[in-house]
Amino acid sequence: MDLGKAEVQVYFNSRENKILVVTTYQMMALLLFNTKKVLTFKEMLEMTGIPRKELAWHVLSLAHPKVKVLRKDPSSKRIEDDHRFGLHPKYKNARKRIAIPLMAKPHEDDPGAEERRQILRLRQHQMDAAIVRIMKARKTQVHTDLVAEVTRQLNNRFTPAPNDIKKKKYRLRGRSSETAKAHRG
Repeated sequence: MDLGKAEVQVYFNSRENKILVVTTYQMMALLLFNTKKVLTFKEMLEMTGIPRKELAWHVLSLAHPKVKVLRKDPSSKRIEDDHRFGLHPKYKNARKRIAIPLMAKPHEDDPGAEERRQILRLRQHQMDAAIVRIMKARKTQVHTDLVAEVTRQLNNRFTPAPNDIKKKKYRLRGRSSETAKAHRG
């Protein structure tokens, strides 16, 4: 997703002004400091109308310890409504024009993640069953033939990756040899 870019001239103090290359949301947040020196996160949310997660991501990028364009009180990775932000009056950078990087997007809770894990678990069991079935039916078989046969059997449900089949085969083979050793000894 393209977030857009903007160049904003920021006066950190009477002697220090820089041109910052920022995203559109970062620009909107920086422009709020034209009216007030210190803002709470809740005020920023109300004044900009930017969704909470997006604004938090962009503002934290400006307050990141390596960037320090904004000062955050308290200094932490989390953002609460009462946390305060202000321009960093002692901001220093040798360059006149500075590109501000956007930090990695925080992980969001994915509602479909658990469902995908369950499907993956089911597919692993189906792959195990197909490999065991084929290996029991044919005592000796070339690896490529095994992969082709497992893929053919599971193709109407899903297409397994050949590498996954190989890993499963070795895992099953190792497990069966351990079982055989345990029964012998």
